[in-house]
Amino acid sequence: MGSETEFGLTSRGRAGIHDFLFEIDKQRGPAFTSRKSGEVAEAAKKLNWWGEDLSFDETVDKRAGFADVARRLGMSGDYLSNGARFYRDCGHLEYSTPECRNPWELVAYEKAGEEIVRLCVARAAERLGSKADLLKRNADYHDSSYACHANYLLSRKLFNLLVPSFDVETLGASDFLSREQAIWTAHNISMQIFAGAGRIVPGIAWPDCFIPSQRQKFITHFAALDTTHARSIINTRDRPYADPSRFARLHVICCDSNRADWSNILKYGTSSLVLGALEDFAALENESYGYLTPANAVQSFRNLKDRNSQIETSAGIITALDMQRKILEFAANWHQKHGKPGYEWAPLLFAMWKEILDLLERDDEKLRMLLDRYIKQRVFEKGFGSSDQNSRTLKSLEHNYHLVDHNSLFGRLEKEGHVDVVVGSDDVEAAFASPPPTRASLRCRLLRFLKKRFEDGRGVVSWHSLGFTDGRRKVFISLPDPASSRAHEISEEKSSFSERLFSRKRIWG
Repeated sequence: MGSETEFGLTSRGRAGIHDFLFEIDKQRGPAFTSRKSGEVAEAAKKLNWWGEDLSFDETVDKRAGFADVARRLGMSGDYLSNGARFYRDCGHLEYSTPECRNPWELVAYEKAGEEIVRLCVARAAERLGSKADLLKRNADYHDSSYACHANYLLSRKLFNLLVPSFDVETLGASDFLSREQAIWTAHNISMQIFAGAGRIVPGIAWPDCFIPSQRQKFITHFAALDTTHARSIINTRDRPYADPSRFARLHVICCDSNRADWSNILKYGTSSLVLGALEDFAALENESYGYLTPANAVQSFRNLKDRNSQIETSAGIITALDMQRKILEFAANWHQKHGKPGYEWAPLLFAMWKEILDLLERDDEKLRMLLDRYIKQRVFEKGFGSSDQNSRTLKSLEHNYHLVDHNSLFGRLEKEGHVDVVVGSDDVEAAFASPPPTRASLRCRLLRFLKKRFEDGRGVVSWHSLGFTDGRRKVFISLPDPASSRAHEISEEKSSFSERLFSRKRIWG
């Protein structure tokens, strides 16, 4: 699993701050390489990357330009020493975590990314004599949207059951492609009760202006390829960054950017367990799942307000909380009967999942320390005078909550013990410095080795391949398995490795 965070950036004094962001100090900074899309495209053409990459299953639209294709395929920007990628995408800053094995690890790398981007912005602002605010949130007050995209490794079979090959604006209970698709949709709708980051809607008085999710009002389609104009519950992008005959990458764009560890861990962890259960759904088909088949998916997603919100399904009306309880039961039954290697973390996640649903049912005060929506609600209620009918105070508080800064509102709440921290500073520091033991580790080791061998050459790095040439020699390496870090031992002293490496294309994983 992995995540992508699109950061909002406001700069005072100099609009050119973006131009300096990627001039990172190579001695102290985390970057391996920094290339613009055009430079990468030129190197890719020299390497014949488009013909060599065995996991590349996308038609290159030459009218769009090779530079745009290079950006979309993860070849531009910086690949960092922790296995992540930091880049500029359509004008905003974006950080993608490396390939991670469990939700705690993913949250550690996501928090490490916040610190990496914060440091880069601070250096750029200092150089310009300016001031900049870095924000981790999904929406601003001009109805612009900034995304949190989650990514999950699936079998090709399950992906085909979840993702249609065409756009779908609205969808009724009888129109689902499969029961797997219906259950996945039900989860995305109802998990907003714990994964929503909360949002102030401008122009509406408190408390009606406070809704559970920031992404909610931007979702207009059930399924669509677009991520900017026709945002959807199910994104149809089929770009696996892996062997397309075996794997698929489910690209989820309907989630919020969270600050609280509990919201983040539950968002990624529950989704991963539901997808694990859906991989084995044929073995669990004895039960009826009518209450997990929403009658109007988009309307239900957009209109959900709290745990008691009623969702119409093919079996009748059910609350969002009860829908989550049924999904928890479904996933727990799967794990008990068919749990597979790689889910050793599942019992702890199931315990957290049950605990949060129980707390939600009681509207327990403890929620005000665990989930973004409830943490914000407590702060807003204290900071908003009942006689103040404008939303300036609320907007200021929300802005400060999402600031990525040690002295931000959220940072102070953590320091003062008002937020329960699950992924601590030691884990984040480790994630800042080194990659997880997945394909990310192999990619980093190969990149170190190849950069020494091709100091004056051209190189192209993507999630699933590396290519380098100096005009005389050319090496292309494909990494088709995101979960694998297996490789030959990499050592400059072992000439046999170098001979094998330079003699032909290598495929590992």
